[in-house]
Amino acid sequence: MVIRGRSRGNGKQLADYLLQKRDNDNIQILDVIGFPDCDSKRFRDTLLSMSLTAELTKSDKGLYHCQINPAYGEDRLMTHEQWIEAADLLGRELRLHDQRRVIVLHTKNERIHAHVVWERYDKSKNRMVSDSFSRLAQDKARKEMERVFGHQQTPHRNARRPEMKSLLTELWKKSKSGAE
Repeated sequence: MVIRGRSRGNGKQLADYLLQKRDNDNIQILDVIGFPDCDSKRFRDTLLSMSLTAELTKSDKGLYHCQINPAYGEDRLMTHEQWIEAADLLGRELRLHDQRRVIVLHTKNERIHAHVVWERYDKSKNRMVSDSFSRLAQDKARKEMERVFGHQQTPHRNARRPEMKSLLTELWKKSKSGAE
């Protein structure tokens, strides 16, 4: 399973991207702040309002956008409830579990992956939820998802890394310049 995410702004552009059929065989709005199967207008309005809360702070990145991409074959085994549970697990690790969120499923080349977008502005504290150490949180959530859903564990490192490292070191030592 691969999880990638980052903070970003411009909810209108993100909504357009997530609803664009260009590369996707199928698009399904799975959840909009607790309302399943909403229409595209409500989805766009929600993402825009989530991104506008950044105006209350000095930040221009009011959203946190993540992709959850299970291994080939495992994506087809996940139910809608499991996709929502995966977003909940990731939200807890990112400290965004109490924030507004939307989930969209994309089918691309017969593989399903989820896009999850959270609002970063915490209304109770009047500040943005920090996105520091989000890569570590994503990795921790990935491990938990693989355990909970019974998916194959993603290796921590490339098994051939030591071999590749020694080969590159050898080539570097034999070269007279970087271009060579």
